[in-house]
Amino acid sequence: MVSDRVGDFIIRLQNAAAIGTREVVIPRSNHLVAIAGKLRELGYVEKVEDGERAFSVTLAYDERGGARLHGVKRISKPGRRLYVPTSSLTVRRARIVWVVRRSLRSGKPMSRLAKRPIAPGTATVTVAGGTLTVKGAKETLSRRVHPSIAIEVGTEGVMVTAKDRSRLARALTGTFAAHVKNMVAGVTTPYVTRLILEGVGYRMEVKGNDLVLTVGFSHPVTLAIPANISAKTERNVLILESADKDCLGQFAANVRRVKPPEPYLGKGIRYEGEVIRRKQGKKAA
Repeated sequence: MVSDRVGDFIIRLQNAAAIGTREVVIPRSNHLVAIAGKLRELGYVEKVEDGERAFSVTLAYDERGGARLHGVKRISKPGRRLYVPTSSLTVRRARIVWVVRRSLRSGKPMSRLAKRPIAPGTATVTVAGGTLTVKGAKETLSRRVHPSIAIEVGTEGVMVTAKDRSRLARALTGTFAAHVKNMVAGVTTPYVTRLILEGVGYRMEVKGNDLVLTVGFSHPVTLAIPANISAKTERNVLILESADKDCLGQFAANVRRVKPPEPYLGKGIRYEGEVIRRKQGKKAA
């Protein structure tokens, strides 16, 4: 199955022009027929004959026998297209230009998460001075907002929109929508991450604001616990809790990085529920 019909259409025409073939049969779609019609209007194609399941395109050649299609190429990419009516398709300087999968008139972001308002629940969301603040019953989180992103708090919820149509702004709408959602969930119910330590003689303990790991090195490894994270140990299980999902995930990754689990005996620090792909060790002769 062809995933990119437009690219396949252009390649078929280019291959036919390279070997001097005048007529090309293409599997039919309304989009391709519309593009072929635009090429005919501009003189790159001589004739387009529509059919039920396929349509034929007759290429136009100049007096020297060269195809006029030379130089036509597709410049859009499947992941960054915007869909518009076929009447809006334009061809400029032998380049087919069209946009896909996003309405130009609505201006909605490509992120599905940012299309709908985010319900704050029992949390209070405010934006002032370029800073997003989410306040819950026990915790308060703050984050700087990128200049190309606008966050508005309304009656229906929190909306994240892009201030301009740049690629960065469209990408950050989904990022900041996820940040808002995580912050609202974190101040309501803190996130919990569990790390399991496996290995003979390995141990971990919390001393004040530090986490001390004894994991087979010549010296214990000490990691400072961030102020917004609470940590406790139960045997060889480290339980981390925080309202800040980003900070919690980063600190948990730093702890795991000290002694990643090895594939033979499984010794090391792993997340709860993490599956370690085991390897077979050397067998005795």
